[in-house]
Formats: sequence, C-alpha cells, structure tokens
Amino acid sequence: MTRGVLLAGEEAFRPAFVSLRIPGATNSVALCSGVRIGPRHVVTAAHCLEDAKSLEVTTFNEKMQTSVWKSAGWKIHPKWTELKSARGLEAVAADLAVVVLNQKNPSPFVAIDLKVHSQISGLKYVGVGRIEGDKRDGKPRRSENLSAEFHAKGGVGGAWVSRGSSILCHGDSGGPLLSEKGELVGIASGVGVPEGAPDSCGVGEVVYRADVRTNINWMACTFRGWGVALPGFEQPDCR
Repeated sequence: MTRGVLLAGEEAFRPAFVSLRIPGATNSVALCSGVRIGPRHVVTAAHCLEDAKSLEVTTFNEKMQTSVWKSAGWKIHPKWTELKSARGLEAVAADLAVVVLNQKNPSPFVAIDLKVHSQISGLKYVGVGRIEGDKRDGKPRRSENLSAEFHAKGGVGGAWVSRGSSILCHGDSGGPLLSEKGELVGIASGVGVPEGAPDSCGVGEVVYRADVRTNINWMACTFRGWGVALPGFEQPDCR
C-alpha cells in the first residue's frame, strides 16, 4: 500500500491529469479526478457528475501551473443510473463519464490500451484529491507498482480489482490507472474499506476501477455525436 507521492520526472504526462470541480458545491476544492484522452476529451467516474449543473476542469502543465477550462458538456454511462446501487462489479463497470472541453488543449494526452490482459502489474494510479487530513492542495499524486486483475461483465463493460493498495484519497475518484508505458487502462470507481476501519486516506484494502477498453465504443460514439472525434477511434460502430 502506498500513500502516493507528488508527481516527479513525468513532465510529459502531467498535462493529461485533471481535477474536476462543480462550481458552487461546498467542500469541492478538488471534487474528483480525471484524465485527458484527446485535445478536448476527458474521462472520469460517473458518480462524480451525477448532480452537476456546470463543471470546471483544471489542468496542469509541466511546471505544475494550473489552468481552468470550461466544459461544453458531459455524459455518464447509460447503465450507471440502473446499476449504481448494485453490489459487485456491475456498477463499477458502468461508473464512467466523458467530458468535452469548450476548446482544444494542445498539451499531450494519454492513449488507451486495447490489449487484452487478465492481470497486469507495474501499474500506476494518479489522483488529485485530498492528500492529508482535510488539506486539499490540488496537485497530482501517484501510487505505482500496483497490480490489478480484470473482470469482464457481459454487456456492461469490465472492471479492474486491485488488492493490497489503496485509492490515494478522497477526491481521487475518476483518476486514471495507467500501464508502465502511460497507457490508460481504467478509471477509479470505489474503494473497499475493512470493517471498523476509519474512512480516511490509505486504509482501503480493495480498489475497483472501471475498464475503459470494453466501453471504448460508447465513449467514441459520444464524442463523435458532439462533433469531436476521439483520436485513434474516429470510426466507431454507433449503430
């Protein structure tokens, strides 16, 4: 289990990580995390955006300086409302949302890994949530050398389950699970806390992450419907 350290030596990837905030919401300096997968394309967790009426997206440059972007729209997975109260991986598989920015960001973004693996090691997770106690500094932190096992859920998608490593902290939901090469594998959905343990950072024993690969067609079709093709997936099957 790792608490998470400030990103260092990964300047090329920093611009891909984002913090999502709903203006006017209380205690939401860093509401949720997310990751850029294109010039105007962001993916996060569906549960982060259930009550959103407007949305701000904060990005980071190589020097950790921030910029705030407006969202032109967002959409949660069509199965999320139906499955969010389900136990097990069904709800996790649908805990995805996509966001389109109101203008292009020329900074680098991450690619999506479509290779099929049942287990992957050497993964890293990045979040932009609360780090220590009630302090939110809004800076990306990472945990690395994680292992996860993939579970498919027919017709819904899939999810990654990681044991022995915790989500970084509150507000890190929606952050990316990346391969050693920096390819996007999953999006943080929830954390299992041992019975009787305090609901605080670093105590989760199981982390659930929605799989982006098995939902890539829905994501690509949503972006195409907005007139903003997802790089690498310009011709999805939207029938």
